[in-house]
Amino acid sequence: MRTESISQSAATNGSFPAILGSQYYPLLYDSENKYFASSGSGPIKSNRITLPEILSEKEYSTGAFIASNPQLIKWSNFFDYFWNDGLSSSESDYIYFDHYIFRKAQKWINYMLLQPRVSATEVAARAKEWYKNKNKPRFLFMHVMEPHGPFPGLKKGLDLGLWRAYKSLRKYLKKRKDSPDEVLKTIRELYWKSIEKIDEQIKDLLKFVENDATIIITADHGEEFYHGIYGHARLYDECVRVPFFLRWTLDNSLKSSRERLRHIDIAPTLLRALGIDAPEYWEGLPLQDIDTFQPTFLINHAPQLERVYVGIRTRQYKYIKTYTDKTGKLIKTEFYDIQNDEKEKINLFPEGPDKKSKYETSLNQFLNRIKSTDERKQIEKKIKKLKDKNVI
Repeated sequence: MRTESISQSAATNGSFPAILGSQYYPLLYDSENKYFASSGSGPIKSNRITLPEILSEKEYSTGAFIASNPQLIKWSNFFDYFWNDGLSSSESDYIYFDHYIFRKAQKWINYMLLQPRVSATEVAARAKEWYKNKNKPRFLFMHVMEPHGPFPGLKKGLDLGLWRAYKSLRKYLKKRKDSPDEVLKTIRELYWKSIEKIDEQIKDLLKFVENDATIIITADHGEEFYHGIYGHARLYDECVRVPFFLRWTLDNSLKSSRERLRHIDIAPTLLRALGIDAPEYWEGLPLQDIDTFQPTFLINHAPQLERVYVGIRTRQYKYIKTYTDKTGKLIKTEFYDIQNDEKEKINLFPEGPDKKSKYETSLNQFLNRIKSTDERKQIEKKIKKLKDKNVI
């Protein structure tokens, strides 16, 4: 099956609670934000259970292999085996060597080779070794970083010209969105070369997996190029609409083709096919039960921009609200007819179809739900303090 999926967030940290836990991240992460319940920076709540945990309890071997991504460190205790290039929760940068000179040298070597710190081929090689040594049913998770840099490799870089690639990357790292147009154009081209590279590698990366294995290939987020900011933070479709490829071998319950789906539906779909009950608080639905795309909430905290973006997406419309992350002040409201305005260029707010009031209500209910999580936590803390002081 080849289709598209909608990510519930525009960045890695907010996306994986949906993929691996069928939850919106403020409901899964145990960190506080006065206005939005969770900034996404904390650990996974102890009273929530995730897909790899459930499968492990059902005697599956679970393994995760990550290409040096600090945003996924918090998932290390939820797999039987977890490899993330040696990153630990006490570290906060992408380069993790004690010796400063070696650290700088490694960074420049990767830069000159136009490659991430850990390549997709290394991730696959480590995953293969683990996979081949397990006899019981396996759940394997791999995450690669080539499109993130972007890191197309020397061969793809030659297509654009290495000097042009080096110069543009260096200028972009200094000025970001304020870079000259020709630099931004090169960054876009490098990004698409990175996608080409992964496309060409996929078959070889998964060659060790048996032909009767179910395989899901998707992305946690896309990249924004056409709304004035380069990167991934806001909730436009270029960030949240991602590819989805599926080889389904578990049963005959899924159609061979369908319209786009949601990341929060992946975990419930797998459990349904395996005859395992999903937790009641999971947000997603098994694809076996739905034929059409279901509305989904979207949320992302972008601390580098000091913003929180919250939205709702249906088949036809998208409603987005932007808040400051420190005060919760509403800055902007956007409403798009994405069926007729695919690139989300025409903001229909405050005019537009009357349906926007329905989306406003739904979004406010969602915000109240995630805020109530934080309010309960604050009450529990106050009670604990009173108990510690023998007041109650």
